[in-house]
Amino acid sequence: MSVIATILLVVMFINTAYTEMKTESVKDRIVNAQAEGNSVLVVAYDSESEKKKEVMNMVLAVAKESKGVSVVGLDVSKNENEDLVGEYSLKRVPMPVVLIIDKHGLLVGGLTSVQVNEKRLKTNLPTPCYSDLLKNIHDDKATIVVAYTNGMEEKEKAIALSKDANEKLGHKSGLIELDVNDEDEKNFVDILRVNGIAKSTILVINSQGQLTGRFMSDSSIDEIREAALRVVRSGCGCG
Repeated sequence: MSVIATILLVVMFINTAYTEMKTESVKDRIVNAQAEGNSVLVVAYDSESEKKKEVMNMVLAVAKESKGVSVVGLDVSKNENEDLVGEYSLKRVPMPVVLIIDKHGLLVGGLTSVQVNEKRLKTNLPTPCYSDLLKNIHDDKATIVVAYTNGMEEKEKAIALSKDANEKLGHKSGLIELDVNDEDEKNFVDILRVNGIAKSTILVINSQGQLTGRFMSDSSIDEIREAALRVVRSGCGCG
């Protein structure tokens, strides 16, 4: 192959790559991040957003320190982003604003430029297991959470019991195995208040997001099933 032909091929490759990168929409970037199992911090702004750079730098710093987090910018003044502006109800929201979208594509929070800081961003980012719980609630399913540490007494028995109960519930529930020593799940562990448990513990959260049962490995499948299907008319949720 001649030198000229080689140069032409390289130029064509660069142009193609640039075109693909240029035409990738904000929605595509969000979907691609979720396909990798990441949560997404969307920084929405317009041409008059004075704090855009400050907020973006803060969000990028948090993403760098966090595992499985992507950052996407959304210019709400561009016509090509009109669908996302409508989907996230951003038309009358003061800019900039940070949207928190979990790995399943659920919008789980938002912070205005007045509210946003690194601590709040880290606290509001859903952990992988918490995202699974939110997805179950969104799908009108109960959740069985097995909380344990490696080597903990009766861990395998608690997991086996939970799997059997989850199977008996069929499509009405989901199962989450939670290592309470997993640093990536610290926020979720705090929410469930399972820090410092001495034995493997089974928590049942109904489809409304309410904690309806707390069991040990010697409990019965029927007890867990009943708690999963229980509807609580009033009271606090799992937090």
